[in-house]
Amino acid sequence: MADVRILSTWQLTVDGQGLEPLTAETKEPFRAAFVARIPRSDGYADSPLIVERLREVGAGLQEQLTVHNYSQEPAECLIVLETGADYADLFEVKEARSRRRWEETREADDGMLTIRGT
Repeated sequence: MADVRILSTWQLTVDGQGLEPLTAETKEPFRAAFVARIPRSDGYADSPLIVERLREVGAGLQEQLTVHNYSQEPAECLIVLETGADYADLFEVKEARSRRRWEETREADDGMLTIRGT
């Protein structure tokens, strides 16, 4: 299992939209911070909603998500994190020919998502 891609999708959307990246910083080789804004539905660039993501890779992947509202008005939004695991062979990934060969199960418990391939 050492030569396979475990995580193939990790995409955060807010109200069905992707985030607009603003900055990123590598805090340590295994930890990085990302800041993005949530695009406004009316087309204006100055969004009051900012998303901070602190990601750590170790025995697993952890991401701490913080949404800041810099507006005087309350905001309601739907946050979705799409994840996927295809267990593609390293050479399949390099050659862009990954084929799914594993049956996947997912378990969400106590703020943690476990994806298993059998």
